[in-house]
Amino acid sequence: MKRNRSVSHTLVSVLLVVSAVAWSCGGGDDNLAGADDSDGDIVSGDESPAVNELPTTPVIYDDESLATADTVVTGSGLIYIQLEAGDGDLPGRGSLVSVHYTGFLEDGTVFDSSYPRRAAFRFALGQGTVIEGWEEGIALMSKGARGRLIIPPDLGYGSRGAGDAIPPNTTILFDVWLADVE
Repeated sequence: MKRNRSVSHTLVSVLLVVSAVAWSCGGGDDNLAGADDSDGDIVSGDESPAVNELPTTPVIYDDESLATADTVVTGSGLIYIQLEAGDGDLPGRGSLVSVHYTGFLEDGTVFDSSYPRRAAFRFALGQGTVIEGWEEGIALMSKGARGRLIIPPDLGYGSRGAGDAIPPNTTILFDVWLADVE
């Protein structure tokens, strides 16, 4: 009996240490950012475009503005609603893009946002480091553009979902601002 208790205490201790290490390394779902086992970076401080002008709470565009915006429906089922046109060329494969975003479910539940962190999410387009909906949707935007991506499950997290934040087979929405293209 004493040996079983000792083994139980050891297992609990090991699990607590592993959990603490995973948490300290960012093992939670607090930074989904359209990432799919991403090699993307968080850009903060002076590197982030207009960082001092960013709101500190998640940004969700109002339905009235979106109702009159240009809409693109792609063959894959992705919907891009352009709220504000950008300027310049569209990003291409390998372009480094910096995106501010708020990700939410159809019921309005926010699961992630770059705004409270005051840091853009930066990744190389076309490298498979983000979900397919981001790869396809961000490629439709030019620098400075703002809009909404409505991403069907097969272009998002599919049947696996994403932790507790995004259930399996869920359409997800991202209000995005393509802040920079390199």
